[in-house]
Amino acid sequence: MKTYILAGALAATFAMTAPLQAQDTYPAGPITLVVPFAAGGQTDSAARVLADALQVELGQPVVVENRTGAGGVVGTQSVATAPPDGYTLVIGGPSTFVTQPLLSKEISYDAEADFAPIAIFAVAPMMFVVNSESPYNTLGDLISQGQSEELTYGSSGVGSSMHLGVEWFKSLTGTQAAHIPYRGSSQSLPALLGGEIDFLIDPPITALPLVEDGQLRALAVTALTDDPRLAEIPAMSDAGAEGYQQMIWNSIMAPNGTPPAIVGKLESAIETILAKPEFAERLQQLSLSARFIPSDELSAFLANERAVYGNVIEQNNISLD
Repeated sequence: MKTYILAGALAATFAMTAPLQAQDTYPAGPITLVVPFAAGGQTDSAARVLADALQVELGQPVVVENRTGAGGVVGTQSVATAPPDGYTLVIGGPSTFVTQPLLSKEISYDAEADFAPIAIFAVAPMMFVVNSESPYNTLGDLISQGQSEELTYGSSGVGSSMHLGVEWFKSLTGTQAAHIPYRGSSQSLPALLGGEIDFLIDPPITALPLVEDGQLRALAVTALTDDPRLAEIPAMSDAGAEGYQQMIWNSIMAPNGTPPAIVGKLESAIETILAKPEFAERLQQLSLSARFIPSDELSAFLANERAVYGNVIEQNNISLD
């Protein structure tokens, strides 16, 4: 009988200590970083820059895997149901972790309950732009005109950050503007250049080259930034849309239930990486700025984003269903 009791005690002890030992040795093998968008885009490129740096910092391969479909939902959902052991992570952003879950009841994952936030590692404002031949030289000019007559604006589609961002701007300033959705910046920017619409909000990676080329005029950026190329452009909050702040951001998320020790190790590794000038330089080439927002602050940040966008969506009755 004593033999059985001893054996049972040893088995129980092993069962309790094995997960702790696994956390102590993490990572002991390759990590998969899921990008829920196609290869070659800004999100994918930023993920590969981070994966290269994490591989060096953690001493294990970090493999980027593109799992596309449904605007990022397919890849994100695959990580929501992955083992919470730190070996499957996902790149998170505004669409997959804030706006799409608010816009559609068909999303199969819970962006808040199914994931453990690790950190934001890259951010960028967007640019409020008009045609260079536009009569609007400042954001104030456009707001004044839009308060007396209806303007038009384009976006990358219904429910996109560009669409929701302008609707928020309208509610803050009383600007009247009709929405004309396009299928991405590749269509909306030519429409602006061709005089089909009055203005739009678009990321620097696509809008800035046209501003630098003299084809577009930047009236404002959607948030304060340390990108030197945007230093002379006023923030919308200082140019007539008080309280406005909208950012593109890239984060790392793990499945909910991932041990805090593993979350902490990944968070610490990302913080170390972001302190290196060469990492910031590589991100700047993608029109992104390195910025570390740790897991506890990320949770609060996400709650605020959901509150802001949720209010915009509800007020304007916007849905993807």
